[in-house]
Amino acid sequence: MLNKIAFIIFNILLLAACSIEKDVNSEESISIKPIIFEESLDPRADSIPTLHAIIIADTNNETVGESVEIDMRNINRLLESIAGNTGLILEPQSIYGNQLNLDNVTQAINKLRVGTNDVVFFYYSGHGANTEKGSQWPSMLINNKLINLDKIITTLSMKKPRFLMVLSDSCNNFISNISSSKSPTRNRPKLENYRKLFLNYRGYIIASSSIPGQRSWGNNHTGGLFTHAFISSLNKNSDWHHIMDEATKPHTIYTQGRRNTQQPQHTIEIEKIKQRKYLSIQILPKQQFRVGESMQIKIDNPSNEEQYLFIWDINSHGKITRIIPNQYTKEKTLPIGTTIISKKTMGFELKIVEPIGNNALVATLVKKQSIQDILYEQIENLAATNTQTALRQLHQILEKHNSLIKTIEYEIR
Repeated sequence: MLNKIAFIIFNILLLAACSIEKDVNSEESISIKPIIFEESLDPRADSIPTLHAIIIADTNNETVGESVEIDMRNINRLLESIAGNTGLILEPQSIYGNQLNLDNVTQAINKLRVGTNDVVFFYYSGHGANTEKGSQWPSMLINNKLINLDKIITTLSMKKPRFLMVLSDSCNNFISNISSSKSPTRNRPKLENYRKLFLNYRGYIIASSSIPGQRSWGNNHTGGLFTHAFISSLNKNSDWHHIMDEATKPHTIYTQGRRNTQQPQHTIEIEKIKQRKYLSIQILPKQQFRVGESMQIKIDNPSNEEQYLFIWDINSHGKITRIIPNQYTKEKTLPIGTTIISKKTMGFELKIVEPIGNNALVATLVKKQSIQDILYEQIENLAATNTQTALRQLHQILEKHNSLIKTIEYEIR
């Protein structure tokens, strides 16, 4: 919560965000067709889990565009960090600016192909309203049409993802009462929480920034109040119920001497799942380094057999370097249990070098007969300009070989 002085300063920047003209067509004209895959026929059921993300942002709107741009950037950074620290393959679709129209939104949802172990994340930031048709959830304003969030929720649910999250940062006030409307330092993420939250649960979470009849607020510094609160809560809690309870605490906003209340809402239906044992990787002694410092890697092999270990480093410019096997280790099996990769145990040292920025380590265990196939891929020659692009390319190659894969991010300052 903001302290009193900061809160006064903060509210000087508040935006009017839900001014919708009276000629808005409240009839939902979007055609979203659910695509259902039988679980036994899903070709991706046993593949590496994917994080499908659809981000809809009304950045061209004059009244909310700047705040919405901040929301979009923050959500995209969050998704990249989640993918980088869970091993989920991120497949994002951002629809904003001149590309925001009904056809593009419909196509993004209708063509989404979801495996039974996948995560689907849908996010909207922009104008919204409640059509007074009995729904607790707002409708999104796209091309002067109101599209009810219920339709999105139903369609995405029918694709049967393991975990579904739908968030809307928009007004939820009734059309008949529309006049005007539309978020401290964010906590640094506890990256290990992402693995627990996005790999260990199945079910759904639906949330919006306000209850029916209310407006939602934001500013040009931190974006939407609700989006900011959600990301802050996610980055300091490790339980979904605590995260959403904190993210949906009410906000009190004072504008022009008038007291306004914004009460976010959510519904949650999730359960913990028994996880298969996957390869585990940890960076020691921390996940932030300076140039010249040394890194150690802790690897845990939970499988029932020794397999051959490969580790690649991806720097902030997208360059991929294979660090194991190398001229010192060649191809060696990883024993069952825990192994520390350091100068003392391996005979070589991992020194941090430029460029600075966000990096990633990718580890995989492969069977002996697959070693030459992976070496033949010449992964180190892949062309990419940033960490996330290279990471997706590397995952796509390793997925073909049915390898156990683990990814973890770290930062060079």
